Amino acid sequence: MQRPQVAVVIPVFNGATTIAAQLEALARQDTDIAFEVVVADNNSTDDTARVVAHVAAEVGADVPIRRVAAPTQGSNAARNAGVRATDAPKLLFCDADDVAEPGWVGHMAKLLEDHDAVSGALDPFTPDGGVLPPAPTGSVRPPRPPSLDFLPLVLGANCAVRRDVWEAVGGFDESYSAGGDDVEFFWRVQLAGYSLVVDTVPLMAYRLPSSLGEAVRKGFRKGRVSARLYEEFRPRGARFRPWRAVGSWAGLLYRAPALVRGRDARGNWLIRAGQCSGRLVGGLRRGLWYF
Repeated sequence: MQRPQVAVVIPVFNGATTIAAQLEALARQDTDIAFEVVVADNNSTDDTARVVAHVAAEVGADVPIRRVAAPTQGSNAARNAGVRATDAPKLLFCDADDVAEPGWVGHMAKLLEDHDAVSGALDPFTPDGGVLPPAPTGSVRPPRPPSLDFLPLVLGANCAVRRDVWEAVGGFDESYSAGGDDVEFFWRVQLAGYSLVVDTVPLMAYRLPSSLGEAVRKGFRKGRVSARLYEEFRPRGARFRPWRAVGSWAGLLYRAPALVRGRDARGNWLIRAGQCSGRLVGGLRRGLWYF
């Protein structure tokens, strides 16, 4: 068997209900590249281990699937544990609840031939039984906080980096555990002078939150952590644009009637409100003029 040139690292915590679909999709990749899948299990208490072992046995040796322990809690700690468990020179990252298209591995690996890092696009879908508005179609890029100007963003659900770059910048920052983990790492990559390509081909089906409450909480966390990103990267050039922040809050007030216009409109408004509130709370906690 060839030495894997690519490792797909999947951080997971209690992903038993979703990870099989992702692993099976990776096993069906349309590529001649030798690659392996490393599942970094972040102290799961459900049947994740059993599900991974079952799929690995079904797939066989064509696409090696390994589960490794990631005892330090957090997505970044799990990503680092997964990387340390492989010596592949090209590192791809995705999530346990999404589904890769057949050309994903080959496409991302090819981009890493000419670039040091890749920010991939996503194709969102709403899970069966979800209560969110219908998912849009087409490419989705990471949403930037409207008041924060800096480098291109990256989502951990679809990204890649060369191993030597990961080593050079010191890996993922494990102190980030509630959002911003992926953004912080790839900002450091870019600031260190490495190249990042922003890809627009959506080869990863991205699972939207299954409930409105989950979506609002996720938006709040992302808004809150953006204040930390601003604080840490302000000396490197990150800029707060207050007029944009005022515009986003004014937009909430303008759209307030959406609260009584039906489920979809109400859901979109609440998600926006969660993001705005998160930015405000994050700024207040850090003593920043940031909202």
